[in-house]
Amino acid sequence: MKIKMLCMSLLASAALAAAEGPNLLKNPDFKDKDSYRKEWVWGSMGDEIFDVRYDKEKEAVSIASSSNEFSGYLGQKVKVTPGKRYVCRARTLLPRGRILLYAIGYTKDGETLGTQGRIWDYSFADNPLFPHFIPREYSPGGGVTDWKSISFELTPKENIDHYEIKVGSYFGEGIMFVRSVEFREIQ
Repeated sequence: MKIKMLCMSLLASAALAAAEGPNLLKNPDFKDKDSYRKEWVWGSMGDEIFDVRYDKEKEAVSIASSSNEFSGYLGQKVKVTPGKRYVCRARTLLPRGRILLYAIGYTKDGETLGTQGRIWDYSFADNPLFPHFIPREYSPGGGVTDWKSISFELTPKENIDHYEIKVGSYFGEGIMFVRSVEFREIQ
């Protein structure tokens, strides 16, 4: 019975994976041999509070912020087809702070159409009141600080030519790790 259930789970996983196209982002796992941030552009309101580096032990980009005063993100532009559905996801570890994964839409002329999709996560794990006075249910993911995937889906409108996918620290003091970012067409 267990083998049958395992086989059915594997088949379901394969069917889901086949329902998505290839990852449209370049260097999505930050493991380019020449530069972990190749293809990714860093932008922030205050670079002095951020420490961005590749953590070999965790095999992920580490974004540490010493203040909740500013946000900082790694970003990459990707061309899209209006009317098609896409999924955007990131594999993250959030010991403390706030993370935001989002997509900004642009026209062919480069005019910004604003945020089109987003998901954020935060952790109370470093708070001395957690989990006794700040209940686990108040923290997304129940305060779990293991690796997890965050994701959202979006369908570009006719006037959207491309998205800029961004992931990073959202006005939060702390540290986060991003192992991979995906942007795939749902077929």
